[in-house]
Amino acid sequence: MKSYGDARRFLGLVYMGVISLLLLGLLIGDNLYIAMMPFEGFSDSQYTLFFLLVWFLFSFPFDLIGGYVLPKKYGRSIEDLGPWLLKWVRGAGVQLLYF
Repeated sequence: MKSYGDARRFLGLVYMGVISLLLLGLLIGDNLYIAMMPFEGFSDSQYTLFFLLVWFLFSFPFDLIGGYVLPKKYGRSIEDLGPWLLKWVRGAGVQLLYF
């Protein structure tokens, strides 16, 4: 059985690999502009907000596994899902403000 650190490292590598392959596919497929600008009539700030919201939704499963599932599995947390989700929303909101 993997240690907690090994599981976190593996999850991080998978996350970075998935994002890298996704972005590489967009660049190679010459679809980056289409992927970034799917809706006509959006302002630059609306596109930026749309991109960040999609980014957070894409990252959520990895955050859930790394921040809730793994600590629960390895006995490092006794927190329930509801309070954890509230903390995640607050943290994602602060991160959105920084971005």
